[in-house]
Amino acid sequence: MQKKFEKDLHLSKKTIEKKLNVKVKDFAYPYGNGRDDLADLIHRNGFESAYILAPRSITADNDKYWINRILVNDEVFENIVDKWID
Repeated sequence: MQKKFEKDLHLSKKTIEKKLNVKVKDFAYPYGNGRDDLADLIHRNGFESAYILAPRSITADNDKYWINRILVNDEVFENIVDKWID
């Protein structure tokens, strides 16, 4: 499974960079679910960071291959995001 993932990761990154003439630096884990073994593969394939979905704040302590993202809907905005704004 890992070899197949790494092959797909490498080919996807290369294709996007070539077709769009951009440098791909960031990776978002499918469905926001990261895994330790995949974080190493992502790093080895030239990505500078990777993102998960987690209902917590981003802090300076976040590992750059486990950066939190929050899926925001009305409930999350009201209960979490709005508190940061006040």
